[in-house]
Amino acid sequence: MVIARQALTTLSDLKGLRVGYEPGALGALMLSNLLRQADLDQGDVVLIDLPPDRQLEAWNQKKVDVVITYEPVAGLLLSLGGHKLFDSRSMPESIFDVLVVRPDILDRQQNNLVENLVTAHFKGLEYLFNYRQDALYRIVTRQKTSLNQVQTSLAGVHLPTLL
Repeated sequence: MVIARQALTTLSDLKGLRVGYEPGALGALMLSNLLRQADLDQGDVVLIDLPPDRQLEAWNQKKVDVVITYEPVAGLLLSLGGHKLFDSRSMPESIFDVLVVRPDILDRQQNNLVENLVTAHFKGLEYLFNYRQDALYRIVTRQKTSLNQVQTSLAGVHLPTLL
């Protein structure tokens, strides 16, 4: 999600603003789409390397004008008056979470490490679907956020099952 401190009339109003983002694959993808939609280049904004664990602090200290982030930080910034410019919904079929394991780990895995990880993931999803309220409260406790923020963040996420 791309969140600005001030509402912008058009995305081209980003020119000259300080944009905090994590320059990994997801941050770079979102930045690229943001700049393309704004008809700007990287040189038109001030890019700040800002991992998610430092985004809220930078926002509160007014070190950034715009943040490229995701939940739970996105919900916190919105609750502080941030304005959503766009999110990954405007880029369908672009972002996928994957599990990657190096071949050398597969060769020497003990106790079916990868199989156990995948099984645990799908058991967690099954729990979320079957015992939603309890699962949501567990997520709230773990992420130290609100129930509303967790529900909002999950609303736009497709969680595939094995079936």
